[in-house]
Amino acid sequence: MAVQHLFMDYGGLIADYQFNQQTLERAHTLASAEFKISIGDLRKAHNKEIKAYLDHRKKTLEEWSLEYIMGGILCTLNREDISLNNISTIYRNNDHDEDIYPQIPELLRRLQPKIQLHIISNLPHNSLKLTLSNAGLLHLFETITLSYQVGYRKPHPSIYQYALKKAKAENKYSLFISHDLIDLQGAEGIGLPNLLIFPENILNLEEMFL
Repeated sequence: MAVQHLFMDYGGLIADYQFNQQTLERAHTLASAEFKISIGDLRKAHNKEIKAYLDHRKKTLEEWSLEYIMGGILCTLNREDISLNNISTIYRNNDHDEDIYPQIPELLRRLQPKIQLHIISNLPHNSLKLTLSNAGLLHLFETITLSYQVGYRKPHPSIYQYALKKAKAENKYSLFISHDLIDLQGAEGIGLPNLLIFPENILNLEEMFL
């Protein structure tokens, strides 16, 4: 396979991305203190908006940006006086934990001279750019395609098509890798070659491009 473009999933493959009740509570606490909002009211408004988001996403695979979600929360709270950008920044930076897997940096540095690297990720914000930048890895990626930019999540065909167009890549010269079978099925649906791979065996990937 004459692969010229490698499209990689992010969370669960490049980085350990954890969004859970504990990390979310951290963001709630910070936002509550910063903007003088009752934390109980904030939790309730957040839960309401996230339920609406998840219900809609389940039916359509449409993605809402973090700013759109936070705008709905502020509307519910009747707090349009709060800067949408400021409260979104608190959640973007604090509602999850995000750590690059230790084997990834050196692998990416070895792969990058041989093949163009890209990311396709289901994220409603761009926190990964700061994480990659802090790890000295951001410059290794030619393109990064995020679901909130496209308006659809994997496995919707639009996100793969958008990523290919952005990279000026053809299916036959491209490969998408992920730890998620559903993501691979989405790539398969548009004829994009794909491979199931996990962080613990991702180092084997280099053998394909020697």
